[in-house]
Amino acid sequence: MGAWRSSRDANTMWSMMADCIRKAAREVLGISSGRTGGHNGDWWWNAVVQDKVEAKKAAYLRFVGSSGEQEKRANSERYKVSRKEAKMAVMEAKTAAFARMYEELGNKGREKKLFRLAKMMKVAEMRMMRWMCGHTRMDKIRNEDIREKVGVAPMEDKMREARLRWFEHIQRRSIDAPVRRCEQLAMVGTRRGRGRPKNY
Repeated sequence: MGAWRSSRDANTMWSMMADCIRKAAREVLGISSGRTGGHNGDWWWNAVVQDKVEAKKAAYLRFVGSSGEQEKRANSERYKVSRKEAKMAVMEAKTAAFARMYEELGNKGREKKLFRLAKMMKVAEMRMMRWMCGHTRMDKIRNEDIREKVGVAPMEDKMREARLRWFEHIQRRSIDAPVRRCEQLAMVGTRRGRGRPKNY
C-alpha cells in the first residue's frame, strides 16, 4: 500500500518517491521541448546573451591556445573584455525579464496568473500524497481525507507560516533598523482605490 509499505529498503523507497515526484511534475508542468544547452532552458536567456557567451568562449579558447608571451597577454585582455560584456548581457537580460514578469503581475490579470500558479502547486502536491497512500483519483477519496491520513499541512499554510515567521523576525528588530524604516514613510499624493480592500 504505497511507497512507505512497499519495501523496508530505504533506497528503494527513496527511488520510488523520486520517480513519483518526477512523474507528477511532468504531468502537471509538462516537458520542455527547447534546445539542449547549458542555459537555453532559462527563461531570461536570449539571442544577445547567446552571442556574447559564444564570443567569450571563443576568446577563452584563443587565450588558452596562445603560444607566445605577447600573444598570450593580448588574448588575455580580449578574454577579460568579452567576459565582462557577457556578464553585462546576462545582467541586462535578467533585469528585462524580471521587469516583464513584474509588469505582467501588476497588470489587470495578475490575480488570475497567481491563482493559476498556486493551483498547479496544489495539484502536484495532492498527486504525490495520493501516490504515497496508494490511491488514485479513480478511488474517489476526498483531498481532506488523504491529507489527514498523510498528516501533512497544506502547502499554502506552510508558505504563509514562513512569511509570518519572517515578518515576526522583522518586528523584533529595532525601529531604527533600515528594514523597518518603510513603516515610517508617509505616502503623499496617493489615494486608496474604490471598494473594499482585497484579501490575498
